[in-house]
Amino acid sequence: MAVSDGPFSFDSHCNVIFVGPKEKLAADQEPPLLVALSKAPVQRLMKTVIVFQPVAKEDAVLALQGHQDPALSESARIRRINRAQNYLQSLAYAHIPFLNTLISSYRITSHDPFAFQVSQWDVPIWFAELNGKFARVSLMPYWEQDWFPTLYSLSRSDRSPIHLTDHKAISAQAETSFVPGLMEILDARSLYFRGHIDSAVRSAVTAIEIVLETQISKLLSNKGWSKQRILDRLEETWNNFDKRLADYEKISETRIPGPILSPIPYINGIRFKSELNQVRELRHKIVHHGLRVDIHSRGPMLRAIETMTWLFQWLSWEKGKSEDKTNYYAYFEMQRGMNIPRYSIRHCDSGVVVLPDNNKKKKLRLMTNCCDRNISRQLTVK
Repeated sequence: MAVSDGPFSFDSHCNVIFVGPKEKLAADQEPPLLVALSKAPVQRLMKTVIVFQPVAKEDAVLALQGHQDPALSESARIRRINRAQNYLQSLAYAHIPFLNTLISSYRITSHDPFAFQVSQWDVPIWFAELNGKFARVSLMPYWEQDWFPTLYSLSRSDRSPIHLTDHKAISAQAETSFVPGLMEILDARSLYFRGHIDSAVRSAVTAIEIVLETQISKLLSNKGWSKQRILDRLEETWNNFDKRLADYEKISETRIPGPILSPIPYINGIRFKSELNQVRELRHKIVHHGLRVDIHSRGPMLRAIETMTWLFQWLSWEKGKSEDKTNYYAYFEMQRGMNIPRYSIRHCDSGVVVLPDNNKKKKLRLMTNCCDRNISRQLTVK
């Protein structure tokens, strides 16, 4: 059971005061202290609870237990809270591979089709329990918001709502067709943000293959070729992507762009052809060799998805200014959170080591709760 200090139960679990066996909440049992003190405790059933028992810095948990937002002038308090959050985020994030090992073992032995490996999207909220009190640890800021997407003002005194589109634009789009492959490239970006990187790579390369075939057909049709003749031309390069890409360049009388000139170091000098070859090779290893991309590979995978998106836009002749598509780029990245922990982590035979080494050591419960409403699964870390 989970108990929130009511009157509401939020997706962010910001007011959770107890997670544990329902027997502890029975009428003939003395309730936990925080539950007894709550004026409006709200109970919520859990399906699965997973508990890890790491050794961690005691002060990191104490800093987050029931803290109120500090004033902007309280720099020391802000620094302590930020460091505690970063430390516990790193600790929780480092346990995701262990969690997936457990889930995989369960799937193999149970053949349960509803279980699957998870990312920080699926288990975004964790709890650290120490001395019966909870500190909430969030791995994805997107799940912390229980309200309409907003941005704080500089004074943090109010929030400004974010409107990513409007009903007129949606209605207009619903009445028009879109470039084949566009949904696949959008899927790739969404899957990447959800932490399902293997599927994101597959979807991105599929989008390039779809749009390439579509544009070849369109160019030949504009030249007066019959449908059968176009199919015969495509059949010649059916299983040879490089040959098909070269055929597209010949038909369109264009060449794949590169290198890109940009003041941003990791963008400057990018050549789409070499990026495409690298991502396609990665897709080949994922599909045919069962490669699973490490969860810490945020940088290379972001580059792979973005370069494939830029290449798709070039191939699809998509109209519109690029800045129109990226007005909220920084906001989306912020809501996704840091995939790479702020503190270095190391996996060893004894478990997880978060650097720097801890001084105060005390056993605690670290718990994570899956917020996906379709799964309704509670994962807890002790």
